[in-house]
Amino acid sequence: MVLERPCPFCKTVTKIELTEGEANALNRGELVQRACPNKNKFERETLINGLCFGCQERTFNMPAPGNETAWGDELGECECCGGVIWSIKNKKANRENEYLCPSCYCSYKLESGKLVDITEEPEDYE
Repeated sequence: MVLERPCPFCKTVTKIELTEGEANALNRGELVQRACPNKNKFERETLINGLCFGCQERTFNMPAPGNETAWGDELGECECCGGVIWSIKNKKANRENEYLCPSCYCSYKLESGKLVDITEEPEDYE
């Protein structure tokens, strides 16, 4: 059986193939992790709320399966919000070794393989 879910954000339709057992378990109200243990987290999220893989990438700042190369290496976590900083996806344009957290917009510089926070406080910050 193929389940088609339209994304609530962009309306892209994602198709997820389910076995009869998976479909029955979901219909009985089982947790998606138990009903579909062989599905990856992007497929399970689509089953839960309909988000397509592209919108999940933007929402959760994580590469979809098969798209990891386009995001680059995981450099570390944002000190402010804990979001992951990626070497390609979060690189600041025209700034050598500078990265931006997409969740809280903290700025980082990569120095000796480590992220260093270079976010400037506003002048009126108290």
